[in-house]
Amino acid sequence: MIELGVLLILISTLRCFLFTLKRISCLILEGLRTHEGYSIVTFPDSHCQISFDDYHLLITYLLKVPPLEETHKGYVLIIDRRMDKWSSVRTLFQFITSFFPNPLRVIFLLKPEGVLQRALEVGYRSFVDNYKYKVILCQNSLELRDFIAADRLTMDVGGLLKYNHLEWVQHRMDIERMKSSAAVIAESLSEFGRCLKETELPNDVETTERILEVQTGEHDAIKEDFRISIRKGLSLLRQVRQLETKPEHEQLSPTRLHNVTAIERMLVQLEDTERSFDLFWAKHLHKLTQCLQLRRFEDSFRKLQAGFARHMIYLEEHREVGDGPERVEALAEFHQDYVDTAMEDVVAARALRDKGEELLSTKDTEIAGSLMPKCAELSRMADALTSALDRRTQVLRLSENMHRQIAEANQWCKRGVDLLSAAPFEMNQSTATSALSKMENFICDGHSLQLDALKGKSDANNLILLTTTETSTLLAQVAERIDDIRRMSAARRDALQKFASQSAEKPVQVGLYFEGLGLGLSCNTCRHTTAVVGALIYAQFAQTIDDDAFLDWF
Repeated sequence: MIELGVLLILISTLRCFLFTLKRISCLILEGLRTHEGYSIVTFPDSHCQISFDDYHLLITYLLKVPPLEETHKGYVLIIDRRMDKWSSVRTLFQFITSFFPNPLRVIFLLKPEGVLQRALEVGYRSFVDNYKYKVILCQNSLELRDFIAADRLTMDVGGLLKYNHLEWVQHRMDIERMKSSAAVIAESLSEFGRCLKETELPNDVETTERILEVQTGEHDAIKEDFRISIRKGLSLLRQVRQLETKPEHEQLSPTRLHNVTAIERMLVQLEDTERSFDLFWAKHLHKLTQCLQLRRFEDSFRKLQAGFARHMIYLEEHREVGDGPERVEALAEFHQDYVDTAMEDVVAARALRDKGEELLSTKDTEIAGSLMPKCAELSRMADALTSALDRRTQVLRLSENMHRQIAEANQWCKRGVDLLSAAPFEMNQSTATSALSKMENFICDGHSLQLDALKGKSDANNLILLTTTETSTLLAQVAERIDDIRRMSAARRDALQKFASQSAEKPVQVGLYFEGLGLGLSCNTCRHTTAVVGALIYAQFAQTIDDDAFLDWF
């Protein structure tokens, strides 16, 4: 996550700090404060000669250790030069004059105690008296304790507090390592945040999924850095805090308490930063996930739209209604299989519409303009295909019913031809009554034929069925045939009724008139009259339809 240059800078800074710590005994910040709350910085009597650059580096670092609110109050300096020379005092004062970045309240100077240095004091006294900061000269540590209580001073300047410089250095090194780790995380967050802000939402599913996968991996890596840094910080806090031996904060030395506070402050900052990062990532993840859902929705929409177009083209091309019951049944079975397949797309479209409405419930104005018309189009396509499939099913059902009725009409017409051609050779009252009864029953059965009712209906399915050329021609032929049989049957019935009304029972000559045939025949004229009539009826009826249809029906 971090560029190599950033890591090199951090390592170089840490090395510089470690080098500085080797000389830090020249300048000490123990974490002590005066009664007024000013932080105390001590220059111990260590005979350590440092350059201005080293002084600048040390003072810059140490004055950044306390919390910011403490640095604004100001500092108190304790300069111990009891075993040193006045020349070193003047050099140090010049350094302080040249650079001290924070407010300086007062300087307590423990004067050099050597015999020669006492003699030279007069020459340096004017320099001290005219110094830009307030300076209080102390002959010894007892005088210093008149200004600062002993419990606020370390033992090397006459106080009561112990101070372990090596321990302090070790703790500060650990703290600086923790700071370096936090700086690495901060740089990672900055780079990652910039990358997230510059991310443009793609227009396809594959690119969106790839971006989501890559950025999720980077997020997980940063979260792991947070966990490692916080875990190390807690371990360092336990080490510095010494909770087992000193459970109360009051039992800690000011120096150790100062480091504990610094570690706790960094841990709090890390946790706050992680929390802010989680919120930022959650918003970005929501936006990216919503984009992925939208792209998947659009991809599924395009596929379903193409599928619905294929279904509608298929239904438009497959409008055959069948030329017989067997063909209609086969078409119906095939159509039902197709309905089962097509309804899967209908179910998918309605599920996708529900998904789109769920996305719309988030009230995101950016996606509402794209989703709303697509959801409406999904509903329209699903309803249109469902209606078209149902209409095709109804048409095939009507076709099956029509062919069943045509078959019934064929059977009825065949019966009629048989009845018309089956006249007895000798007619008497009994045979006439029997023939009349059969004819009336036959005519009554003809009333149940529903072809006229089928043609009379005006719903859309009937119109689709009846507007096909084959169907309309077939219905016209069957209707004409039925009309012929009805007309001839009615003529035969009228003749039989007339004969049956006569009271004589002996055979008489009966004239059977077939208006449609234009014949008047007597039963006693020829024994072959019946055969002739039957042949003429078949011949007359066969003229109403083509030869192939006649053979198929009979």
